[in-house]
Amino acid sequence: MDCVAFGPQDSYVVVPTSEDFVSFGQGELSRSWFQDQSSIAYAAYSGDDGYFVRYEDGRSAWRLHPTLGKLIKREGVEWIIFGSDDSYIFKSDKGQLHWYNLPDELDRRLKSSRPSDELVSVALGSNSTYVAIFPTDFIWHGCVPDNLVHILQTRKLPGDKKATVETLDAVWLSAYDERFYLEYNGGAAYWCGLDSYFATMMTCDAMLNPLEISYTQDSISASFADGRSIYDAAKSLNNHTMRITDFPMINVFEHAGRYFSKNNRRLWAFRNSGVNFAPVRIIAKPSDFDNFTQRKEIYIRYN
Repeated sequence: MDCVAFGPQDSYVVVPTSEDFVSFGQGELSRSWFQDQSSIAYAAYSGDDGYFVRYEDGRSAWRLHPTLGKLIKREGVEWIIFGSDDSYIFKSDKGQLHWYNLPDELDRRLKSSRPSDELVSVALGSNSTYVAIFPTDFIWHGCVPDNLVHILQTRKLPGDKKATVETLDAVWLSAYDERFYLEYNGGAAYWCGLDSYFATMMTCDAMLNPLEISYTQDSISASFADGRSIYDAAKSLNNHTMRITDFPMINVFEHAGRYFSKNNRRLWAFRNSGVNFAPVRIIAKPSDFDNFTQRKEIYIRYN
């Protein structure tokens, strides 16, 4: 993961590493960032309404203390982490670490670091909590969430006696609550305190633009099997009274470089709701694929 940023009131932003996925998030503040046409490359929350966000096209925006803003403007930011009590640490575009008001032990460790002791990952949480990973060891302090403490102390996942955490690769803490996200063993992930939207986005096979998925029928019913209108579903998605993850993932398969949906009513609702991406499950191409109608548009039946 390139970035996981936790904000106030259960908000968050996720920037995946894989090109098959796009950045996504939840919360009023982060929603305003996603209204920009450029994809988010990095984001961080600071306090109740402060933030730093960088877009894929290289532009950055922030709402921070003027002194820190001037430093960021001069040095550039590769990554930045905010904690409680106005604490922060960031790595500049030149590779230089800058930090302020960090807990004493972490401050001393960073000041005494040698090139072989370079910081791998650091997370700042609430009440001066932190977790810092170095090439040869890791340190933590404060009110680290219990599940994460269990992993750090035992190298085992909570409730799983068989899985062993061989390496700690990256960690993100929330400065607002008990949420955290951990990457370990070169790509595996464990998280706590996040909603079903996050879980679905993280466990789908890909996120695709519904407009780039083709139908496999020439007509569909105007209602789902439970009687709900596909029009109402599209409207609810458009006005944010429903989320894309309130629907089961659609199953898609690939043929000749194009994706086709096995769930045409859901695809119609997604395509007509204005959502830019939907989580999908990729399945094998059906053996009777040649019998499917391959269409970009579809006729709606009113029974």
